[in-house]
Amino acid sequence: MSDSLIATKTLEERIAEKMADVVGDLITQADMLEIVEKGINKALFETRSRKSDSWDIRTVQIPCLVDELTEKHFEKAMKAGVEQWLRDHPEVIRDAVSNAIDEGAFAAVRRVLDNRMETVFELAMGQMTAQGLLPPGGG
Repeated sequence: MSDSLIATKTLEERIAEKMADVVGDLITQADMLEIVEKGINKALFETRSRKSDSWDIRTVQIPCLVDELTEKHFEKAMKAGVEQWLRDHPEVIRDAVSNAIDEGAFAAVRRVLDNRMETVFELAMGQMTAQGLLPPGGG
């Protein structure tokens, strides 16, 4: 068979022909093509499932093969793009980290002060109640 003839046939047609060679006259070419198309659609485009890796017997849904292969293929390119962006924009990263540290430090100080003030307030209320300046229960 020539390469130009092979190149013009679809994957489904090539698989159907190969299967027809094996199965002979049991299945018509049209039936074979339909079976192959369904199989390829199922293999490539339907969500798959597998048993969980853990001790339980749950079934886990995993993406279709096309999505999985696409993700693997583009993962390297995306990682390289992100790394390049980070190299090209160090000031953005520096500012974001600085802001996060400033906000985190401020929030930590505020929490400490809030806790301390609450403790001081509770002690003062207790002392005022003990001295009879406030009724029992702080009210």
